[in-house]
Amino acid sequence: MTRLSCLILSIALVAPTLAAPMSNKLLSTSDLLQNGHEAQMLNAQFATASPSDSCNGTENACIDGQFAQCSSGAWVLTDCPGNLQCFALPLVNKKGTTITCDSKSDAAARIKQTGAKGG
Repeated sequence: MTRLSCLILSIALVAPTLAAPMSNKLLSTSDLLQNGHEAQMLNAQFATASPSDSCNGTENACIDGQFAQCSSGAWVLTDCPGNLQCFALPLVNKKGTTITCDSKSDAAARIKQTGAKGG
């Protein structure tokens, strides 16, 4: 078999595998709602957080709209780019939340999409 024939055969065997849909496992409605509630709870806690608050380990948070990382028991703040602010957002593919910079309107919409009320 020539090299070209081998290449064509290889592509023919691999192409269906590459074209197969990827699994996009989404959460159940109740798990998604729980993620929304957790994001709301974290954002409420962040609203009262202060740069002078102590922290532990490798915690992340939002303080004064900035992304905050714990380093040696103290918060290190990083500005979000542009007009973005720091928020806890619900994950949609597994249980939990993420902390990131986002627009206020998008963060509220993401939480609302979980079924959680109140932003």
